Amino acid sequence: MPYTITVSQNNKYIIVRVTDDMSRKLAAEIAEQALLMGKKWGTGRYLIDLTASRNRESILGSYLSAYEDLAEVPWRKTLTRVALLVDPQDNSHDFNEIVLNNIGMRATLFRDRDEALQYLLED
Repeated sequence: MPYTITVSQNNKYIIVRVTDDMSRKLAAEIAEQALLMGKKWGTGRYLIDLTASRNRESILGSYLSAYEDLAEVPWRKTLTRVALLVDPQDNSHDFNEIVLNNIGMRATLFRDRDEALQYLLED
């Protein structure tokens, strides 16, 4: 499986660990499954751990992923907070933060796990 989805120990956020390189198709699948888990646990907060994943989509592919695959999904605004955790040396996901916020998702990119968790747990 190219990813795992679990709930945090305190049940306050969903953890998605991606182990394959990111593609448009994989992003759509992860979003669907993560949101189902968030609904089950009553949370709209997500830690997307991309430290073992590189974005292999082009700029256009990343744009289309957000504006075509995710923008029309009615549940996207139920994502109250998304932390995108990436490897400190990886810039391949940087553009995704911009386009996700442009379509109304509250997503922030982090290179430090503690900062990402602090962001997710803020009121």
